[in-house]
Amino acid sequence: MSKTIMIIEDNLTLLDLYRVMLTDEGYKVLTQSSRSSQDDTFAVIKQLQPDLLVVDLMIGRKEKGWTLIQAIRRDATTANIPVILCSGNSRRVKELEQDLKAEDVRIILKPFKVDDFIKLVEQALL
Repeated sequence: MSKTIMIIEDNLTLLDLYRVMLTDEGYKVLTQSSRSSQDDTFAVIKQLQPDLLVVDLMIGRKEKGWTLIQAIRRDATTANIPVILCSGNSRRVKELEQDLKAEDVRIILKPFKVDDFIKLVEQALL
């Protein structure tokens, strides 16, 4: 049975790219864009219980990704879902690095090599 990965990203082009990359690798891919409220996204995560979350740090102009990750980790029904944080904001990721590690969040910076991303996904799903 294929694993389910949920992508939370505000850039629709990247959302499609993630979908193609991961579908080609045999994963079932669910997507959420910035058009969904954070509460709606969290409710979907709780309901669907994906095997992995790939979350953008900056959704819109705010750090909604980091806020969402914190909510995921605080809820017993979602706390153990592996998370990969994707971001082009290397300065902010560096500032959050210790907190992200404490929350067991893997990090990949944009732009990234497709092979590196797929490898990180595979590691997160072990």
